[in-house]
Amino acid sequence: MMRAFICAVFVLLVGCAVPRSNYDFSVAATGADLSEFLSSNELLVSGLVSESISIAGRGRLFDAESRLRRALLLSPGDPVIRYNLAVVLGQQGYAEEALELLQQLRHSQGDHPRYALAMADVYVGQKQLGTAREQLKLAFDAYSRAQNWAQAAIVARSISNLAFADGAEQESLCYSYEAFFLDPTATQLGYHASLLVALHQYTATDAFVGEQLGLNSALGAVPRVHFARALARAALGNTKGAVEEVEVAQDLLAQDPEIGAEVNVAWWLFKNEIPQTPEDQEDLKLQESLEAVLPEVLRFKEKPSYGLVRWPPKVLALLEAVLKSGE
Repeated sequence: MMRAFICAVFVLLVGCAVPRSNYDFSVAATGADLSEFLSSNELLVSGLVSESISIAGRGRLFDAESRLRRALLLSPGDPVIRYNLAVVLGQQGYAEEALELLQQLRHSQGDHPRYALAMADVYVGQKQLGTAREQLKLAFDAYSRAQNWAQAAIVARSISNLAFADGAEQESLCYSYEAFFLDPTATQLGYHASLLVALHQYTATDAFVGEQLGLNSALGAVPRVHFARALARAALGNTKGAVEEVEVAQDLLAQDPEIGAEVNVAWWLFKNEIPQTPEDQEDLKLQESLEAVLPEVLRFKEKPSYGLVRWPPKVLALLEAVLKSGE
């Protein structure tokens, strides 16, 4: 019923229907019962797998692969080993062997969404974004059938991001709406608002964020929500409103420090766009804050943020002007 409501509301978006697969999935949490005593061979295999997962998380993919191959020699049919080996191979760029292992697992173990997700990751590494999205849609459908809305929302967000990167804007927007309405959290609202800004839907961004915050003020608990609204307001020429929102985002940066530089730079740009009153000019704290952020603004020339892809052209023009003046 949730998905039918979403598609009804956004029927004007071409091609937004979420595809269904021809399979039924079992995605309930499962676990094998361990016997009271393990053989030395089983203990060795278990140790190798555990160690491989740990060192893979630290980026030592070749060492993780070596341990998994040793474990596979000791236990050739173990699906857990084969799955983890496929993931590690995919992360190293060995797409052919990774995909072969995952296809074998699908054939022998059933079409669990984890295999579709792993295959999508491999295809992303090969820059086959369309094929990756098709795999993600299979996983999205599986989690939706199981009414696992939180996982479905995460996958929908991934589909949206890949579609945006691939230039499929309407598909990106459709799945972004899906992600938010299936899991209406502050984080999802922040990502959705950022996408609306990236698609130059500034009025829609300001209105949608305002509407959602009116329904649930807790959705404003992360800086991305307010930062996206600030960018939208700046693009609409409401610089004072942009300053108000970006200052709220600054207060919340502890929740998402990754966007701290972007937020501070945007604040500096917006603040300098507003003609300062005599009171502002005498405000030493404000002047010190502006001077402190200026070096951060100039450093953007050397290390541009990925997020700048989603900034409005008007705000990017302001940034470019500052960068040129600092040369």
